[in-house]
Amino acid sequence: MGFNKGEWSELYTILYLLKNQNLIIVDENLQIITDKLFKLLEILFSDKKYKIDNSYVIKIFNNSDKSQNYQISYLSEQMNILLNKIVSHQQANGSFQIAEIQPLINDFLMVKNLKVVQI
Repeated sequence: MGFNKGEWSELYTILYLLKNQNLIIVDENLQIITDKLFKLLEILFSDKKYKIDNSYVIKIFNNSDKSQNYQISYLSEQMNILLNKIVSHQQANGSFQIAEIQPLINDFLMVKNLKVVQI
């Protein structure tokens, strides 16, 4: 399944947020607004929830009782592959495939609504 650079970038952003749950608040010029951190606890979609556990394992819950765990190191590897493929794709238009991360992609597709829960 292929996506364009913008769609791949959306998946990269989700992986980045799951890996880097402590975010610094900046303005449009990337100047730090406050020294307080924005701590991401979970990302909610219409059909699944990505929760960041203290053990640094991402637990993926679907509408059923099923869950799937990912180690942060695995997500980081997948995120790096994704970024390298996005950057190295030369065409400005059109979709392309990244077969190396297909198992991960299958868990992140079919997303309608994104909401971030914070403390």
